[in-house]
Amino acid sequence: SEQADENGVDLNVSGLCAIDKDVAFLFGGVGVAAGTIRSFLLRTADGGKSWHEVMSPVLGSELTHVAFSDRQHGWALALWAVEGPGTMLLFGSTDGGKTWRQLTEIQRSQGHAVPDGFPLSMTFTSALNGEIELAYEGESTSIDDTREEIETLASDDGGVTWSMVRRETRKPPPVETPAAHHDRGFDSTDWELETRAAGDSITVRRFDGEQNHWRVTT
Repeated sequence: SEQADENGVDLNVSGLCAIDKDVAFLFGGVGVAAGTIRSFLLRTADGGKSWHEVMSPVLGSELTHVAFSDRQHGWALALWAVEGPGTMLLFGSTDGGKTWRQLTEIQRSQGHAVPDGFPLSMTFTSALNGEIELAYEGESTSIDDTREEIETLASDDGGVTWSMVRRETRKPPPVETPAAHHDRGFDSTDWELETRAAGDSITVRRFDGEQNHWRVTT
């Protein structure tokens, strides 16, 4: 509270999810230097000119992934972000992301060296079928031999229930912070999100097919 009153808060954007030339989402967490205060999900319906919050915030959490299987069916994954990854809550929408409701809590499996699995990805190929990848820190013999245990969870009922379908061990990819995040809508419209350090501006661009160039919308 003191940090928020003194310095304000930052939008820590996890990503951008595009639906078409008009509709897209920005998601992540609202926080201060000490950590995340709550999640946020913003929706635009006018190509990025204005944004409105469409999901009730989850305290102490950030949205790590948002995915749509079509223009109407969407899912948002909230991860507890205070002092390490914790509870994962999945939310769903059936009206193009205008309203959201909680579907379930994603359960982690037992028996890992570090029990707090972190979500790597979330995809839905239909209104019923989806997958979530969770990464657990594996046991390593040296700094150069770090391993991650990757578990893939699958759902065939729209995200209400999940079961593990794959488990593998692999080296974690190099840590890179991309300068920009890209996403393509169902109408093939390209969007781009550019984020900088905390406290700096956030830029959203959309490719204008008629003018054949990128246009800053936000």
